[in-house]
Amino acid sequence: HKSVYSKKENSIYVFGGFGGNLHSRSNKLFQLKLESLEWTERKPINKTIPKGRVHHSMTMFFDKDNEEKVFIFGGRNNPNTPLNDLIILDTKLINYTINNNNDSNDKSTSSWPTPRYRHSSTYNTEENIIIIFGGKTKSSSTSALDDYYYYDINNNIFNKPSVNKEEGY
Repeated sequence: HKSVYSKKENSIYVFGGFGGNLHSRSNKLFQLKLESLEWTERKPINKTIPKGRVHHSMTMFFDKDNEEKVFIFGGRNNPNTPLNDLIILDTKLINYTINNNNDSNDKSTSSWPTPRYRHSSTYNTEENIIIIFGGKTKSSSTSALDDYYYYDINNNIFNKPSVNKEEGY
């Protein structure tokens, strides 16, 4: 599972992880209200529910209207299938928006990250972007990625900058 902190709600959101046994992946969302230490399973208002997953990234960010949202990317829903879907969770409404990189007319798919798991992501507040770095594509130890992408929140676009890798990188 992964978790993020919501400053506005003084809560922690937890998503995904292993289900009831080693081979099942959860797509459940839980909220821990820190004032009362009360756990609640949060079910979405719409019928759109992401696939269960492990080893994904999860990052809290602010949208154009200064509302808190959660960025969930990638992970694995079984041992041989890394994902590269982008999920935006509206914590106010508990509503998921899922982009699977399937819409060829969508400008956000032009530099879409490759499927990955065990990667990291972080939010750059000054540029309003989310950076995804590294991860793995297969279960083998030789499948480590050393690339990065950034998601431009305002324009709903992924970009893959060119990186000049020097010796010792």
